[in-house]
Amino acid sequence: MDEYKKVTLDSYKKNAKIFNENFKGAFNLVKRSEFTKFMNLLTGKKILDVGCGSGEHSLWFANQGLDVTAFDLSPEMVEFARGNGVNAHVRDMEDIDFEESSFDGVWVVASLLHLKKENVPKVISSFSKILNKKGVLFIVLKEGNGDGMIKDTQNASTSRYFSYWQEKELLKVLEPHFDLIEFWKDKPRDATFLQFLLRNKK
Repeated sequence: MDEYKKVTLDSYKKNAKIFNENFKGAFNLVKRSEFTKFMNLLTGKKILDVGCGSGEHSLWFANQGLDVTAFDLSPEMVEFARGNGVNAHVRDMEDIDFEESSFDGVWVVASLLHLKKENVPKVISSFSKILNKKGVLFIVLKEGNGDGMIKDTQNASTSRYFSYWQEKELLKVLEPHFDLIEFWKDKPRDATFLQFLLRNKK
């Protein structure tokens, strides 16, 4: 495993309880229309939550009657998700081995931003492969430029890797595989997030 991933994983291990509470605090369906937008575009009920964290999103979708599979690279966050009743597994998004066309939707919120930019095109291609025809993809990333290790505000002794993106920059990566349905920005706290709702081209 690359060193930047090891350092990021160590942060999630040491700060798991803090991050779990933060994720709970960020879950506000009234202010976050993306959940219903995504669900209303699905042509079936099978979805994949990539980088599920403690599983609040997965649990909400499951409670709406969807068949949810979830994974995260952090064993500690997966344990929280399982404790919430989520079908969660430890897995790396760069090593997806699901069958082709096995999902109706892929949900990728604030997880792709922990990958190096040069690795993202391959991952986007893998999302297209595991989605069925006209499957829906939702991606959330932080707006900005560059990348690197960022010290955690909750714990100055740990850091996580972040890559920052511009709208047109990511659209170039997405365009070979996906059609854009809707794009918008949101600033729930101290950062602006880019939100992409997309349809599989195949």
